[in-house]
Amino acid sequence: MQTAGMVIGIVVICFFVLALIPCLGMINWINILVAIVGLVLNIVGATKGMNGKVIVGLVFCSIAIIGGILRLIIGGGIV
Repeated sequence: MQTAGMVIGIVVICFFVLALIPCLGMINWINILVAIVGLVLNIVGATKGMNGKVIVGLVFCSIAIIGGILRLIIGGGIV
């Protein structure tokens, strides 16, 4: 769980950076959903013990969710 959550966190943060490019903001719709799954995996992994993998996954997934929502609001993706 911890490793899967960290890997998802790294992937979603990479896609978040890619989605900052104009005309690619629609990637955020899928990215936010995957980041929520990663966040849940990291929270479940945190119940087994907090370590570096869980913290990295939680931070990356949180940044991808919050940043993606802000990007969609600014770009007009959420009306």
